[in-house]
Amino acid sequence: MNSIVINKKELENKWSVKRHLNLPKHPDTEIINITDLLYINPEKRYLSNNKISEDMKLIEAKSIDKNTGRIIKPLSIKSIKDLPKRARLIAKPGDIIFPTIQSKKISPVFIKNNTYIVSDYFAVLVPKYNRMTDPYYIYWALEDDYVKKQVRSYYQGSYGKKINIEEFKKINIKWLEESKRKKKSKNVKSYLRSLEEKTSKLSLKDTIDKIFEDTFEINYNILKNKSSEIYSKKTLKQKKTWNIKKLLTSNLESKTSHQIKNLNEMALDITMGLQYRNLDKIDKKSLIKGKNIEVMKLKLENKNKTPDHNIKKHQLQNNDIMLRVKGKIGPCTLVTRKEAGMHFYNDIARIRADKNIVMPQYLALFLNSFIGDYYLNRYSKNKSMTYLNIKSLKKIPVIIPGIIDQFKIIERFHNEKIIHLINKNNIFNKK
Repeated sequence: MNSIVINKKELENKWSVKRHLNLPKHPDTEIINITDLLYINPEKRYLSNNKISEDMKLIEAKSIDKNTGRIIKPLSIKSIKDLPKRARLIAKPGDIIFPTIQSKKISPVFIKNNTYIVSDYFAVLVPKYNRMTDPYYIYWALEDDYVKKQVRSYYQGSYGKKINIEEFKKINIKWLEESKRKKKSKNVKSYLRSLEEKTSKLSLKDTIDKIFEDTFEINYNILKNKSSEIYSKKTLKQKKTWNIKKLLTSNLESKTSHQIKNLNEMALDITMGLQYRNLDKIDKKSLIKGKNIEVMKLKLENKNKTPDHNIKKHQLQNNDIMLRVKGKIGPCTLVTRKEAGMHFYNDIARIRADKNIVMPQYLALFLNSFIGDYYLNRYSKNKSMTYLNIKSLKKIPVIIPGIIDQFKIIERFHNEKIIHLINKNNIFNKK
């Protein structure tokens, strides 16, 4: 049976001995109290001491993704009268919020770009920015099991257990030697950066899908399930074809009043990239591969954008569309003047749109949308790997609205993309 000595003062207000037994053992490292580094729910963060603007959003427990610890669903508010009683705090860029209610997943959350109203399901931690303050290291320490075990031992309440703020101020964190702190900080930076890139990529794709679903009133789930639809023999006779892909295309036509054209009807040229045997003829730093393509953008580190040697057939021009067609079908992006002159590998198809029929920006967005995804994958083949050849690529059906409607879709995408990128700089990178 465990036995510990408890200071009398510790028992004056809290007679729960169990909580002391549950506290983690002292680690092998030095420890430091979090109040040496952080202000916990300071007065300047109380709602009553701040002005509330209409564009501010509320963070509740359900606003945090349990897997990544990121803010995903902050609630919009119309007026201060609409706020729940638990909305008591403000969190500003640079703050960290930490859950105080009982939960299996306990993770700190960086507040990066916006000011939020926060329910008392969280404590607001404001870095003191003294000589010891490194927010990334603090994040690591708060994620560590040593802190989580302390938090759980301090939970109280018969229903909806939580840790109160006075108890929260007793929490200690591991204080490693300086070189190890720097290493932990670097790892956290790398992790959060990769998480942000992944989230940004997903949100950009989600944005495109939402625009196309709204514009053409085609639901992703309905489209996805069409492949399992049963066609009668009579229907197939009427269609005069047994080609299931043609039937899928006709189903798309029935759902929109816009033109449906195959890709070859709107492309001036569709070309596959350079073969491996020809790579010695170019500056390989000027070569773009499928892995460099993201949704409507390119990831080009250490690339030569002004090559000396060239193979004109495989040199990119402004407004070319690049689509990944081997190993993984999609995504695609648009070539800008910065990439013009670079070369592309044979896991990429280069599409030059006929601007009299379709705007290149619109076509790139369509091919990235869930509608484009659906048909690209339906027309792809699978042997040793998944691939899409030119013959099949030319058959891909594309919805073509009028030029004005195409422009509206492009404009909406760019407006929403800008919203995603506003204040992207991480405040913690400031010196």
